[in-house]
Amino acid sequence: MGVRTVERSRVSTATRTKAGAVPPPRGIPGRPTTPKPEPENGLEYWGRVVFHSIGVGALALVLLFLVVLLGVGVYGMIVWSLTGWDLASIDWKSYESMANGALWLVFAVGTGVGLWFFSGAAWRLIREWGRKRRPQPRRPAARR
Repeated sequence: MGVRTVERSRVSTATRTKAGAVPPPRGIPGRPTTPKPEPENGLEYWGRVVFHSIGVGALALVLLFLVVLLGVGVYGMIVWSLTGWDLASIDWKSYESMANGALWLVFAVGTGVGLWFFSGAAWRLIREWGRKRRPQPRRPAARR
C-alpha cells in the first residue's frame, strides 16, 4: 500500500479553462476557501480602539496598585520595623477624595495613552521623527 503524492513539477490540464468558463477557486484543494473579511466601518474601528484604550487604563490602575503594594511592603519592612510608627494617628478620611481623584486621573491618563497608541498617532509621530534629517555639518568655505 503506497502513499499517493502530488507531482508538482507538471501543470495539470484540469487548471486550464475554456473561454468564458469560470476558473476554479484558488486555494488548497480539499479545503474550503475563506472569504475576505469585509472592511469595517468607522464606528466599529473606533469602538475597538476605545475598548482597547480602556483596557490600557485598567492596566495602568493595576500597575498603580502594584506600586502601592510594593511601597507598603517596603514601609512595613524598613520604617515600621525600625521605628514602630504604624500610621495609626493619621486621619485617612481627609485623604479619601484626593485618592479617588488620583485613581481616576491614572485611569484617564492610561486610557489616553492607549488611545494615542491604538489610534496610530504615536506611530505617525515616530515616523515623522525618522524622516527628519540631521543637519549636515558645514564644509569650510573654499579659499580664493
